[in-house]
Amino acid sequence: MLITNLVRLAEFAPDLPDQVAEFRGSYVLAPLAYAHDEPIEEILEAARATPNIVWVLTGKAPKGLMDTSPPNIIYPGYVSRDHYQALVANSALIVGLTTKESTMQSAGFEAIAAGKPFVTSDTRVLREYFENAAVYTSIDADEIAGNVTAVLQNIDDWTKRMAARREDRIAIQRIQVENARQWIGKLASTSK
Repeated sequence: MLITNLVRLAEFAPDLPDQVAEFRGSYVLAPLAYAHDEPIEEILEAARATPNIVWVLTGKAPKGLMDTSPPNIIYPGYVSRDHYQALVANSALIVGLTTKESTMQSAGFEAIAAGKPFVTSDTRVLREYFENAAVYTSIDADEIAGNVTAVLQNIDDWTKRMAARREDRIAIQRIQVENARQWIGKLASTSK
C-alpha cells in the first residue's frame, strides 16, 4: 500500500454513527469481515474481560454472535466510507488480528495512515512492517485484553510510535518511487 497525501481524518470525517458518537476518542475499533482467520471468540472474550472499555466491531456480525456479546461491544454493521473514516479517526486504537502467519492486516494500513496505535497478531509479516510501532499479541483473550489496556494506559507513547513509523514508511516509499522512476527512465532511453 502506498501512503500518499496523508490527511487528518478527523478534519473532514462526518459525524460518527449514532450508537458510537458518545464514545468519541475512547473506543477500541476492530474492523472485521468475520472471516475464518479472524479470532472472533477471543475478541469477544477480551471485550468481556474489559467491561470498562467500549469495543466497536464493524462488518456484518452474525445475529447469534450479537445476541451473546457483552454490553460493551457496539456493532454499527456495514457503514459508509465516510462513517468508516470517522470511526477510524475517532477511535483510541485499532485492533487487527489474524490466525494466519502470512496475512497483512488492512486494519494496520488504516492505523498507520491515521496515526492510531495498533494491536495486532504476533506474526513475522506484521512485525517486519510495523516494527516497534505496534503491540503484538497471541490469539489469547486475556493477552489481547491486557495489551489493549496497556496501550490505552500509554496512548501518547503508542501514538508517537505509530506517527514515527508512518514517517519512516513514507520516506521508504519515496525512495522506492524515485528508484522506479530512474529505472523506467533508463529503460525508456535504451529502447529509443
